[in-house]
Amino acid sequence: MTTVSIDCSDMDQVISDLNSLASNIEGAKTSASNACRQPPFSSSPIGDLSGIAEWVRGRVPGLQARVDLARTIMQDEGFDGTVEYDVSSDTSAATRRRLGEELTENVGDDGAAPQWVWDMLDRWSQDREVSGAFVETLGPQRAAYMFSEHGNYEILDDEDEMRRRNVLSGYIMAAASHQGVLTEEFLEDFCPNYTQAGMNMSLMADLMQYGEWNTDALQTIGDVALHGQTTDMQPWEGRTRILDGISRNAIASAEFYSSNFDEINQMGVGDSHHGNGYASESEWQENIANFIRAATIEADREYYLMQLDNPNVNNLAHENTRNLLEWKFENQDTHVNAEIQAAYGDIIMHFKQDMYDSVTSATPELFEEMTDQRDGLEAPADVWSAFIQESMRHGETAGELSVVFENDVQTMIDENQSEQTGIRFSESSRFELAQAHHLETWFVNNFQETRADVIQENEDWDNQVNSGVDTAVNYLFAGGTSLATGNPAPLLTQLGQDATKTILKEFLGHEQPVPEADTDWANNYSDRWRQAVDNNVNELPFNNPGDNTNHPPVEVDGLTYDGNPADYESPGAEFTDSNNQPLPYDEIVASGPEALQAYHQWLEDPAVQQYAASSFDPVYTERSTDIFDRGSN
Repeated sequence: MTTVSIDCSDMDQVISDLNSLASNIEGAKTSASNACRQPPFSSSPIGDLSGIAEWVRGRVPGLQARVDLARTIMQDEGFDGTVEYDVSSDTSAATRRRLGEELTENVGDDGAAPQWVWDMLDRWSQDREVSGAFVETLGPQRAAYMFSEHGNYEILDDEDEMRRRNVLSGYIMAAASHQGVLTEEFLEDFCPNYTQAGMNMSLMADLMQYGEWNTDALQTIGDVALHGQTTDMQPWEGRTRILDGISRNAIASAEFYSSNFDEINQMGVGDSHHGNGYASESEWQENIANFIRAATIEADREYYLMQLDNPNVNNLAHENTRNLLEWKFENQDTHVNAEIQAAYGDIIMHFKQDMYDSVTSATPELFEEMTDQRDGLEAPADVWSAFIQESMRHGETAGELSVVFENDVQTMIDENQSEQTGIRFSESSRFELAQAHHLETWFVNNFQETRADVIQENEDWDNQVNSGVDTAVNYLFAGGTSLATGNPAPLLTQLGQDATKTILKEFLGHEQPVPEADTDWANNYSDRWRQAVDNNVNELPFNNPGDNTNHPPVEVDGLTYDGNPADYESPGAEFTDSNNQPLPYDEIVASGPEALQAYHQWLEDPAVQQYAASSFDPVYTERSTDIFDRGSN
């Protein structure tokens, strides 16, 4: 039995305080947003506060409903003060359903209802039993009338009350969605016009802006929008508005994207589609982009939290992102609209460490297939290349990504400098330095290929890139929240904000020849690193026990490493022979992802890196290759 104890007077004060809090947040939102529109400030936290205010508002009706229920019980049963009541009992649920049904008796066929009905619904809008019974008893057409202007013609001039009813209607429908009311049959009759048949997408999209909707119901709404009978809008515009509504539920977005992957991707292809005036071109583009962000980035965050409680939860956001990367790789001549290209940039930023790992891995086969051997998303480097090139067709995104990549590269270089000697390339960090420079070369090559392809059709692209550089550098030096999160690398701090912008713009604005050594080394560096390890495995401390003079172990942050593979192997993840020596690489790959992941971790052992570095071809690591060295020459 689920019971609650409510002190009605105290709860009245709580409700009053919550309403005041929401009002204060909403009152300050406009002025704060205007003050934070320009760098180095970000207005995104203001949007978060606005969401908090809406969430608070959403809690109030449910609390009010429980207070009203408690007062009703006290009056009926002669209690006073604090009441304990079983809110999960069948009697309670039946009573609330009956209330919802009875309220419909006061709603006309045209959807018009007296003010007291709306006031009563305001108190019970969060109650799923009341709202579900109310909407189900109304039926789809009368509900559509009541929740649209058709049923509220008497108060159309009262903007505040009309706004209140619109919001309230959304919460009622959201609560009803959890009761199985919004079936396909119901939705295809949800239209405030008896002469038409089909879901009114504009009205439904408006309602979807409020409340917490059931995931399955959102799937059904989406299915009707894409494949069922609809009215009032051209299908293209209406569908994108429905996608925007679904995007407010990240898990529903991930599931719906997975089920309608090809169709939704095709909706974003090209720069324009003919509309009928209900929405501008940029609005429908943004709707699709927001949906893709929700189905990938936001859903990934939700699945992460879910996996804290249940590690077996399947992260559909990773599958969607991997499928999206492969779709773009297989359709490199097909280009999406600008808003989606910007969304691709956001996806890259969210999964950038996975991309870095793939591009710089000494075991690239580890990223050929999705695996549970590492946390994150697996995709091959060439697949990432196709995706990042599509994102950088959006000039501002290209500029922002350039700042982020270069800052990360410079940070990696700084972290691997030798504190003891002050030299830039120490033996123990040669592989990490090679990774940093390889990552930069990979990015520059992709940038230059994109520029060569785009500049012919968009002469303003360089200016758009410069705008992105300005925005990202401003945020970076201000410590703001944007694509360029984190702190400036020491070299960038030394150069300063203006010089960083100047050098980046100068470099990015011209075609850059890539030295032959770069290309040769970059194409083979993972093979060369593994070969360097193979050549020196007999020199590792674990193969020379007791010889600390000629084969000393490596100490890092108080930990001692001797390069022993046994420290990384486990049952089912073995990559050595009977003598504890690494197997040939092709045999390790054939052994499966568990063995390959263990081998990958062993290659990054500090002792393995230290002893292999002596025969690792230095042509790449010992030269000045980074953008700032080139840009300053």
